[in-house]
Amino acid sequence: SEFGLVNPYGGDDPEGWKPNMRIFRMMDILIHSLRRFVQAVLRDEKDQDGKPWHTSDKYVPQSVLDRTAQLVRESSQAKTTAKSAVELFLMCMDEGGLFEVIRKNWKKFFKNAFGNEQAIMNHIDELKAIRDPNFHFRDMTADEQRRLVKKLEVYVVDILSYTELYAER
Repeated sequence: SEFGLVNPYGGDDPEGWKPNMRIFRMMDILIHSLRRFVQAVLRDEKDQDGKPWHTSDKYVPQSVLDRTAQLVRESSQAKTTAKSAVELFLMCMDEGGLFEVIRKNWKKFFKNAFGNEQAIMNHIDELKAIRDPNFHFRDMTADEQRRLVKKLEVYVVDILSYTELYAER
């Protein structure tokens, strides 16, 4: 395929898909991979009080802890499928929260896990902005939408080339 080893569409052929469907599919794959990646990178981390990373504001911004706790309470399905408290937390955390956890722990944990590529943090910041509810994709021209999709393909391939291989190290 044109993407080489890592496919931002998970092996699907996006030929004929509308730009918003392409973005939806790419983000779905990316977020799924980032959840596993965050769990692998922060696996056994605890704060000074011995609290696991996913319960501590040393690793997770307080607003994300609060938001995710609420989502955990509301999610009966995740409770039945999650194998552990950290998995439940990550399943329920929204993608904005995921991006914030990576940013908060960039220097100490994720920079190294991403091969010291500062560009990756820039990609993640940009993805966070694009995924913001106030980002108006529909107001873009068809041409702008196509360019955005192309840019996202590059970002997602870049990020997945680390997250997908990390688990295998």
